[in-house]
Amino acid sequence: VDEAGQPLHKADDAGGEEVSVRTISRRDANAFVRAVRRYGLVSRISDVCSEVGRTLEEASPGTQLALWHTLMDGCRRAVDMAGEDPKDAILDFFGSAVKAQELLQHCSHMRLLARRLEALKDAPSQFKLEAAALLPVPKWGKSLGWSPKDDCMLLLGVYYHGLGHWDKVAADERLRLCDKLASVVAGSAGGRKG
Repeated sequence: VDEAGQPLHKADDAGGEEVSVRTISRRDANAFVRAVRRYGLVSRISDVCSEVGRTLEEASPGTQLALWHTLMDGCRRAVDMAGEDPKDAILDFFGSAVKAQELLQHCSHMRLLARRLEALKDAPSQFKLEAAALLPVPKWGKSLGWSPKDDCMLLLGVYYHGLGHWDKVAADERLRLCDKLASVVAGSAGGRKG
């Protein structure tokens, strides 16, 4: 694998133990797409693969990156083939239907967020949204005392813990969102019962 994560040569399929990008199950493909959506950054490939399970977690870094690039390249091709309306582009990724434009856009937003946060290096809590990006506080937010600073901390939490890991975001003391996310965390815990 080169520095950009592109395979330099085709993986050897003769060993039988190495996961081949061509043999991923539909279940693992669905989990992989969900995890890519959650983390959105190729630098988080180990987190993505650990959420998928042992099969991909134990695969070589080259195989993991090859799967990431297969998904992203497939999404780009699906968008290109969609013509005038790319939002309708659907990629069949090993039996998993992927909204190609949506996934590409989400990953692009995560890369932008990563660049902004990496520029702050030692002071990520100083992260601020530009005035043009600020949204008005919704009705539910007013009752919680939600502020633009909370929006920033929520984005920081998504960067640290992944989209949808609200329990981890709420528990992260650096973000100071525990009380404000309590109802979200309680709701997601209730949805897991059964």
